[in-house]
Amino acid sequence: MSSRRTPRKAAAKAHAFDQMLRNQHQRIIKGHEPWMERNAEMLVQEAELAKGLRQIAAHDASGVHFETLYRTAYKMVLHKRGDVAREMVLDILRKLSLVQSREKFTLATRLFKSVFDYSERVWVPKAKVPMLNVAAAALYERPVAARWRRVRRAVKWVAIASLTLRELHERVASKE
Repeated sequence: MSSRRTPRKAAAKAHAFDQMLRNQHQRIIKGHEPWMERNAEMLVQEAELAKGLRQIAAHDASGVHFETLYRTAYKMVLHKRGDVAREMVLDILRKLSLVQSREKFTLATRLFKSVFDYSERVWVPKAKVPMLNVAAAALYERPVAARWRRVRRAVKWVAIASLTLRELHERVASKE
């Protein structure tokens, strides 16, 4: 028998090779199931991430488990949901930029950046979006945010000025 390949043998070998590649691809995909909308466990984790981010924004991070937040953000990036995670953070930062001082806003941004460290290293360059600290600085510098912070400070001082000296003394004493 000759070792020459006939067209039929070459076609059969190519078909077998294609089948092998398809089987390997299916095994790879089967190991990493996509983040599906109907997957209740992953949706619960995503809700927990949003809750933890809101707690960090409210400066109540003592009850937040950093590892859980990081792991959920990591899974979201792995399952091609980095854009959802990013929008979740930017929405919270957008609201914070209206009412927080620069120091508190920067602290919250740093904590968010540490939670989304993997996303910043992997997803951000691929998506070609600005890093979280750059996006946060842009949100804080918006004219509407500056206006809201000025109004909030003015309202706060008007409320304090309307108190009598005795009421003000009682409030300070009650806080001590």
